[in-house]
Amino acid sequence: MTVNILGTEYELAFIEVNKSNRPEELDSDADAFMSPHEKKIVVTPYFSAPERQRLTRHELIHAFFYESGNVDWYTNEPLVEWISVQFPKMLEVFKQIGV
Repeated sequence: MTVNILGTEYELAFIEVNKSNRPEELDSDADAFMSPHEKKIVVTPYFSAPERQRLTRHELIHAFFYESGNVDWYTNEPLVEWISVQFPKMLEVFKQIGV
């Protein structure tokens, strides 16, 4: 599937990974990655739905930072992780007050 990140199309794939098909961008201890040059996001499906959603949000946030020109923030793992965890709570508040 493709997703539009600030005007740029990214391929979003959920793939089962093993030794023979492991993408080189996917570190041995990583569960997902975002490649700004290939415009690709890959998430491994070995998790519960909520964890897979969080991983997907995390990688999408990397892409949003990169495509908005925030190249320092796009590599800031603590910031990206904080947003990926807190975003659903923030969205709920925004919905409650209609903004």
